[in-house]
Amino acid sequence: MARNAPNTSKATKPTTSTPAGSVGTAAQAASLQASATVIAFTVSDTAANIGAAFDALNADTKLTGITVTNGLPIPLSYTQYITDTTALALLPAGTTFTLSAVPEADTAAIQAATAVMSFSVTDTTANVLAGLATLATAAKLSGITLSGATSLPVTYAQYQSYASTLDKLTAGDTMTVSAATAAAAGKLQADGHVAAFTVTDTAADITAGLTALGTATKLTGITVSGGTTVQVTYPQYTSYAKTLALIADPATLVVSVVPVANAPTIQAAAKVSAFSISDTSTNIAAGLATFGTQTKLSAIAVSNGTALSITYTQYADYKAALGLLVAATSLTITGATISDAATLQSTAKVTAFTVTDTTANVLANLATLAADTKLSAIALSGATTLAVTDTQYLANTATLDKLAAGDTLTVSAATVAGAASLQADTHVGSFAIADTAANVGNAIASLGHDTKLSSIALTGGTSITVTYAAYTADAAALATLAAGDTMTVTGVTAAAAATVAANSHVKTLTVSDTLADIGTSIGSLETLAASGQLTGIVVTDSGQNLSLTAAQYTADQAAIKLMTGSFTVTHPVINLIWDASVANAPAGFVAAVEDAAAYFDALITNPITVNIDVGYGEYDGKALPAGVLGDTQILNSDYITTAQFKTDLSKLPGTSTVQSALASLSSPGEPTSVWVEGGDAKAVGATAAYGTETDAAIGFALDPTGRMFNYSPTGPAVLGEVDFIGVAEAEIGHALGRVSTLGISTSLDLYRYSSPGTIGVPGASPTYFSVNGGTTNLDNFATSLDYGDWAASAGDDAVAAVIPTGTENLFTATDVTELNALGYGIAANAPSSAGVIPASVASGLNATSLTFIGSPLVVTMGSGTTTASAAIPPAAGIEEIAGFTYGTDKLTLSLSDLSGSLEAFNTTVNGVHAIALAGSNDLTNGIVLVGMPTADTAANLLSGHLTLSGSTATIT
Repeated sequence: MARNAPNTSKATKPTTSTPAGSVGTAAQAASLQASATVIAFTVSDTAANIGAAFDALNADTKLTGITVTNGLPIPLSYTQYITDTTALALLPAGTTFTLSAVPEADTAAIQAATAVMSFSVTDTTANVLAGLATLATAAKLSGITLSGATSLPVTYAQYQSYASTLDKLTAGDTMTVSAATAAAAGKLQADGHVAAFTVTDTAADITAGLTALGTATKLTGITVSGGTTVQVTYPQYTSYAKTLALIADPATLVVSVVPVANAPTIQAAAKVSAFSISDTSTNIAAGLATFGTQTKLSAIAVSNGTALSITYTQYADYKAALGLLVAATSLTITGATISDAATLQSTAKVTAFTVTDTTANVLANLATLAADTKLSAIALSGATTLAVTDTQYLANTATLDKLAAGDTLTVSAATVAGAASLQADTHVGSFAIADTAANVGNAIASLGHDTKLSSIALTGGTSITVTYAAYTADAAALATLAAGDTMTVTGVTAAAAATVAANSHVKTLTVSDTLADIGTSIGSLETLAASGQLTGIVVTDSGQNLSLTAAQYTADQAAIKLMTGSFTVTHPVINLIWDASVANAPAGFVAAVEDAAAYFDALITNPITVNIDVGYGEYDGKALPAGVLGDTQILNSDYITTAQFKTDLSKLPGTSTVQSALASLSSPGEPTSVWVEGGDAKAVGATAAYGTETDAAIGFALDPTGRMFNYSPTGPAVLGEVDFIGVAEAEIGHALGRVSTLGISTSLDLYRYSSPGTIGVPGASPTYFSVNGGTTNLDNFATSLDYGDWAASAGDDAVAAVIPTGTENLFTATDVTELNALGYGIAANAPSSAGVIPASVASGLNATSLTFIGSPLVVTMGSGTTTASAAIPPAAGIEEIAGFTYGTDKLTLSLSDLSGSLEAFNTTVNGVHAIALAGSNDLTNGIVLVGMPTADTAANLLSGHLTLSGSTATIT
């Protein structure tokens, strides 16, 4: 509307007599106006003070002028500016104003008034809103105050177009902005004049601006333009739920990356029209069953990769849900059956699958499974072990490698060459080998380490040969040999032989051990040898002797015959069998018989055992005839031709003298056949050498007082007593075949002569013993009593027909020759009679020098015939005897304290040849003959210069 310009003309006031020209401030104006003495006054003050009192000044009739002292615009309201014309007229020209509460309609007029420096508008929201364009052009506009309502509704377009104008809203007056863009949310939120705003924008911009929108507390609504759905992620959906709730219908939300667990909530949300799931393979697989009811579900993605692992049951039951998987997602199927394998192999979405099926189905379809490139694993249902042949294993290795952990293979008919691979294969629980005996034998050491090896079957042969070392080291492998397959074990120790042989797989074995260890186990070795299971015994040490009892030697012949190496086996030729009657014999009886038997054991070398039954006061259950010191009953004999006897003798070792005699025999009267009696039957091989039958029974007279016989094996003859050792030697000699009887011919009778070249017969006519066709009479046979004994001409001989008391009756050299003639081999350096300590050259003791532990006792024999005495061991430990000469000097040695048997050996003292004599069990104490000629050896001393008698040795 039109506004009237202020009236700036001044009214003329009448003059009075009162003082005029008074000047006061605006605050003084009222006083001046009221003063009766003041007829007129002017005001001079600041613009602010003048403006504050402008309405009063306008009413002061005495006021004649107003001056602004500070030159600033006078602040007036729009109403004062229009109505206070009196005061305005008193202002000087050029006075300026700042106006407030200008109606919007007068904006243009006020803007045009030159006196107005600035103004503010106060008007209704409608007027301000309608005049925004005008207000925008009012450069002097300093502020806008809303009357009535205090909030100005503007569009975002107006907000942008009139931003500077709207910024002039006074504090407390606000705006509500509509149809803002999502991008402007932050700005509007920060604008202090904006109380609220709504957004109208595209779905994309709304989604992009969610962060700002989510923090915009002034946002009151969202309208989607150009579409009906807003795409948000599940994290945005949950973080900005309140913001998203401001979206106006009909717009809806499409939510992505929803976790499986939250899918039901999203499904139930009215504002959500569709959603997609993004979660781990595990969670997706677990939630497959629920996806069928989630109708808004549009897609499924695996968050921790591109593969979803599910069971085959899930694959079959939830195909609709699986159809929502994003294109990049692949499927790994577990637990399929073999019948499903082909379908899974051909399904593009399936990149891998596992099979769970029975061992039978897996085994039947190995070839098919081998072609399924997507097959990643095979699990066995029911039984967890798959039995395959080695051929199947090798042909399907890649497929069988896919067996699940815990499922194993048992491989049959594998070769030795493949054993290492099978052992290393973690899927193989056990394997059985079927290969040649040669291959198995060559690889048994490595097979011994194969803990998975369950059995070994030999092909092309049923026995392998292994060493004992391999047998023990590889026992586990060898224990797996199939029933019926066997082994030969070589080099078994003697102690272990029985245990090894007890193994059902051991067919044969050989023993390799020291002679001592073999001897310890000879009984068990004999059992194995007799059965044929033990086929050889190797003695590993050399130069040793195995001493066996007669019973052992007889019983263990099978084992002894298997022994090879450099060794000797000695045994008592005589095996004494004691009758119960011996329990009543006097002290010394048993020892004396044993001493007599020991003499023959040392004398005879035949590998035989002669079993002799011994009785006291009886023989073979019969009482001895009165006056008889001893008697013999032959229990084992054989009747053979003389020609056979000669042939048998020719085959025996150690009978050269007899063989020479037999070669010259052609005497008239020689029998065509003879009886070989007792042990002689074994000596010549007529009966089994180690037969267990009793060959003879001997008995000795009762000795109630113990004074009839002298039982001492080493002591001197005792007056009035019979030398029992001699009697025992005579009876044992009979048991050995030294027998001659009237009316029959025995092997002894082949050497009975009545004259040179003429065979004699037992009886009253004199005959003699000869081994050279009767040329030499070695001794006369008795013509009564026992025709195999010697006549009295033999002297104190153990086998004389009549034995006197008080004499020592020895088994003489002639007696030994007689045994030799009967077929008995005689030992070198044989003792001359029972009870004498044997002597021998010590094997391996040819020391190059003798070292004395202490200073020896030295004895020097004189230049003439000298006799010396000494003992072994000597008191000094070592006793040297120098100047000893064979054939001149005599040395007598006492052996009563000797340890072992007497042994002689070659040595040197100070570089000079010497001969040492010592006990076999104590070689550090003995006699040393020093300064002996080199040709005089230990062997020569024993064979030509040593005589043993009891515990005395004489060297001459």
